[in-house]
Amino acid sequence: MTVFRPSLREIGSIFFRVGNVTFGSGAASTVLLRKEIVENRDWLGKHQFALCYALARVTPGTNLFALFSAAGWYLRGWPGAIVAIVAASLPASIAVILLTLGYLAIYTSRLGQAAIVGAMAAVVGTIIAGAWLLMQPDILSRNWFRAVILVTGSMILSLGFSVPPIPIVGLAALAGFFWQDSK
Repeated sequence: MTVFRPSLREIGSIFFRVGNVTFGSGAASTVLLRKEIVENRDWLGKHQFALCYALARVTPGTNLFALFSAAGWYLRGWPGAIVAIVAASLPASIAVILLTLGYLAIYTSRLGQAAIVGAMAAVVGTIIAGAWLLMQPDILSRNWFRAVILVTGSMILSLGFSVPPIPIVGLAALAGFFWQDSK
C-alpha cells in the first residue's frame, strides 16, 4: 500500500524527467525512478517497487515501460499508469517523428541527397582509415602475406558469398591459430 497518494501532475513530472532526460540504459532509468519514488518521495515502499520491477522484467516488450506503467498503477491505478507511460514516451516519440519528417524533407531535396552522399563518403573513408590503422602493423611486417590473404578472404566471403561477420571472424581466428608466425 502506498504511503502517499501523489497527484497525476506529480506522477507526470517525475516520469517525464526519468523517461526523457535519462540516457544510458533502462538500468539507469530504473535506478533514477527508484531513487525518486522510493527514497526521495516515499511514494512506494522498496518491496512494492521490487514487485513492479520483477513483473516488468517478465513482461514481454519494453521492460522499462512495463516498469513505468506498473509503478504508475501502484500509485494511482489506471490513470497513474496512463500518465506515467504518456509522460515517459510521448516527448521522445514526438522527437522521433519530427526527426523522421526532417530526414524525409532533406532526403527528397537535391541538396539533402548531396549532403547524405557526402556524409556516407566520409563514413566510408573513416572506416577505411580505421581498417588501415588496424592492418598497417601486419601488412608492413614480414608477415604481410598472411594479413593480405586473411583480409582478402574475409572480403570475398562477405561480399561474394554474403557470409555474416561472426562466422568470418571465427574462420579468421581459426586460420590465425593454425597459421602462426614463424619467429
